[in-house]
Amino acid sequence: MSEINPDRSFAALLRSLLTPYIGWPIQAIRIGIHWMLAMFVIANFGQVMHSFFLPSTPAWAVEAALAGTAMYMTWFGTATFARTLEAILLPTLLGSIVIGLLVVTRMQDSWAILPVSRLAIGPTLSGAYHSAYIFVGFETLGQIYGHVRVDLRKKARRNAYGAFGISALMYLYGYMVTIGTEGPSALSDIQWPPVSALRLANLQGFFISKLGLLVVVLWGLLALAFVGARYWCVAQNLAESPSRTLKVGRYHLMLALIAATSVAGAQPLGNVVTLVHIFQSIGLPVTMVYLIVVPIIILSVHYLTRGRRTPKAPSSSG
Repeated sequence: MSEINPDRSFAALLRSLLTPYIGWPIQAIRIGIHWMLAMFVIANFGQVMHSFFLPSTPAWAVEAALAGTAMYMTWFGTATFARTLEAILLPTLLGSIVIGLLVVTRMQDSWAILPVSRLAIGPTLSGAYHSAYIFVGFETLGQIYGHVRVDLRKKARRNAYGAFGISALMYLYGYMVTIGTEGPSALSDIQWPPVSALRLANLQGFFISKLGLLVVVLWGLLALAFVGARYWCVAQNLAESPSRTLKVGRYHLMLALIAATSVAGAQPLGNVVTLVHIFQSIGLPVTMVYLIVVPIIILSVHYLTRGRRTPKAPSSSG
């Protein structure tokens, strides 16, 4: 979709292809989805940290700290935010690989990772659907593409595809390590399978003796990066003028507004059960329908009408 007209914003592409009457509602849904994702991650982060690690600290304080840091990351523009994400993601990736290699030696139930003789298609598809939230954030690429230098866009596409492949392999590897360490029967009884599995890896002399604590640190960094990306995407969309000129002051105002409202929206989600129920019953279906239907509509309209559209001639100045 981004390659249709990379020099225009995603919002402008929606309005030009589908008319403002259709483009604006889709854009509003898009903004709402990113706001919702930020809110749910903030709520989840605050609940876990308050329940398991910081019981004397109010959950709202932890959530506000996460939101404030994410807002600060995105405050200085796209290039600075991208460099900050790079500084977070690369060490996190390397740390995850090292942790995974260390935990392999603790796999007591390695038989559990073998393929089953009878595949249960229904439960497998249900599990895949309810785990799809892991990848829903990729839609931000539609907003980022126009910010990439023209001579680097081909390389950026290759890197994006490679990143998806690597992340899929990492999730598969994490799943195998968790299953092999805990065993399949234990997964339904524990709330944090990876941390529970990694608590078994006790490294004497390591700067963090229990790797489960290091996982929490890495998870916090990834949550920060995820929320920051949502803030950047929503603020970019809300700050655009009809001419696509991004007004810096308006961008900062929208950024502060989305951060404050996402923290406020997280407060009624007082426990994990409520959080999961609302997201699985409302948030995830809406997100999945959007991610499937909108690309089909946009690409179909583009290919059906591209012969009828003629590019506007550039205006000449006296």
